[in-house]
Amino acid sequence: MVLVCAAFFLGASLLYFLRTRRYLFPVLCLNFAYFSERFVSVQDGLVLDHALLQAKRRSHVGSRGAAGRWLCYSGAGSTSPAHGCAPGAPGVSMRHAPVLAVATAASLATTLLLQGLVVAGAAQTDPAFEALTRLVTGKMTEHDVPGVAFGIVKDGRVFARGFGVGSVDAPQPVTADTLFPIASISKTVTATAIMRLVEDGRMDLDAPVRRYLPDFAVGDDETSRNVRIWHLLTHTPGWEGQLSTPDRGAETLEAFAASLRDLPQLAPAGSVWSYNNAAFTLAGRIIEVVTGESIHDAVDTLVFEPLGLTRAVTRLEDVVTWPLTVGHRRRGGTTSVIRPLIHSSSVTAGGVWMSLSDLLAYGAFHLGDGTAPDGQRVLSEASLEAMQTARVPKAGTDDAMGLGWHLRRVDGVPTAAHGGTLGHTLLLELVPERNLAFAILTNSTNGWRLIQDVERATLEQLEGLTLDPAQALGHRGVNETMPDAPILATQPDPAPYVGTFSRPPQRGYTVRVEDGRLMVNNSSIAFYANDRAVVTSGNQRGNPVEFIRRDDGTIGWIRMVGRIARKANDAPFTTSTTIPRLSSRARAASRFIGAAADQRRTCTSALPRGTRSYGESVDRATVRTTRAAPCPRSVIRTAVTQRYLCGCPTLARGSHSC
Repeated sequence: MVLVCAAFFLGASLLYFLRTRRYLFPVLCLNFAYFSERFVSVQDGLVLDHALLQAKRRSHVGSRGAAGRWLCYSGAGSTSPAHGCAPGAPGVSMRHAPVLAVATAASLATTLLLQGLVVAGAAQTDPAFEALTRLVTGKMTEHDVPGVAFGIVKDGRVFARGFGVGSVDAPQPVTADTLFPIASISKTVTATAIMRLVEDGRMDLDAPVRRYLPDFAVGDDETSRNVRIWHLLTHTPGWEGQLSTPDRGAETLEAFAASLRDLPQLAPAGSVWSYNNAAFTLAGRIIEVVTGESIHDAVDTLVFEPLGLTRAVTRLEDVVTWPLTVGHRRRGGTTSVIRPLIHSSSVTAGGVWMSLSDLLAYGAFHLGDGTAPDGQRVLSEASLEAMQTARVPKAGTDDAMGLGWHLRRVDGVPTAAHGGTLGHTLLLELVPERNLAFAILTNSTNGWRLIQDVERATLEQLEGLTLDPAQALGHRGVNETMPDAPILATQPDPAPYVGTFSRPPQRGYTVRVEDGRLMVNNSSIAFYANDRAVVTSGNQRGNPVEFIRRDDGTIGWIRMVGRIARKANDAPFTTSTTIPRLSSRARAASRFIGAAADQRRTCTSALPRGTRSYGESVDRATVRTTRAAPCPRSVIRTAVTQRYLCGCPTLARGSHSC
């Protein structure tokens, strides 16, 4: 049928030329190009809005014909600027309209038939994927997400599709090759790079940071000496992690490492999981020192080039040479572009850009045996397994943390995932036992709602796996909510949870009882399990909240959106804390890749200079008779953070002691 339509099209073109001595092909290209937009959109999986199609159609009007003349649609051979033609330009006479109409119909029939064949072929190859793409388009409309790239790798077969546009202001279709900033998914790239250095014998996961950065220090001397590489890759160094750094070019990571000198400790290293961008930024500086290269070149050499990733970049000057997406937000009922462009200055915490095609290839590598597509070995299977093996539990949840990967069991089946938020919202997830990887990339801050629905549908429709509504969610770099958490009919005594929780230099939390409800700042929470709660009001409704206990059974921390705050006026960190022992499988992998055998260490944090404990109340008599407790200058930003830090009821702005 396609050949018949094509022959009809060419025959009509020849007939028109013989009767008019004008070339019909350029004119019919206008129609053919317009109709083929729909064919291309199906073939590449694009959903183009009407404005984009009209813009592309207008771009074909007035295209130069083979005879070097401008050919336009017009009536009776005349031209009209209303038709997009210049005055005086030769037109297509309407007396030849029957031939023109027949040929146009042939071109339309050809493209529609091709479109139907593509749709039918796609449906026959994987109806489950087609069902998921319909869910994606529906959720795009529901949540007003301008652009999405979605794909899966299942048993070696790749299905990838783009939807919508990269920018509402400059609408270009999203394809599988469009660049997205993958944000915190970059952390898995960092862990992959470090594992390559470990296998090369240039790094040791159990080595202290000071082996590579001799001058490294935070506010706590014990942590400064003993924090390990694996603590950085598991979000467990124990200090506040929501820290960023200005872009200083080649000196960015070095300057950031030096800026941590006065950062106070929230928990002993290795003891409490708390999402930590600062740890991965510090890991980037270590990579630079070990390799002697900039972090950009090091990531290229260690990860992108060996895996054959051609659209994976870290420099903005490279990003802008490719089709890309920009972030969007919804305000006042309108979705608009976020300006300026959001780009992380920390490559290793969130600065990688990647296309869907390359991200799926990267995910497939982590499902495989450690070899690249060309057969060259990049990592051992033991290293890949070590990355996906639990190192520390996420206390207060059912999840655990591997090296760079967040680990969760869904219906008993292990998954490894990482999300990202940077004006975009994104997720990469692996299900190794089912040989499945999938990625959902959106260019909207509201995209997490789409991701949450599409992730659960993908697991359920492809593998029959369902997340239990009562299963606590550990933050994986992307917003997660528990809309169906089964709230306990009888809530526990709120007294143990009430108090002030600090996380300098960021704002902390106040937990109090108000009108019979437990409140965290201005949001009410309710428990669905022991020490596990969910926000029940405000714009954080559905977000999980965990209270974490110390060794003596008392509440020591609250974790909100994956980040801990320490209960004020706690006793100093003098309790011996044992680093979790690795499983036998992980120990075997660690021995294989050269990690040190010593897996049990006692972390006893020293106190800040001149203080008896962090957050300790210091009365005036103490201040008069002893040396004042110095507050680190780097965290003295507001009276609130000063009060959290020193435990003083009042502290003048600019004062450096209690």
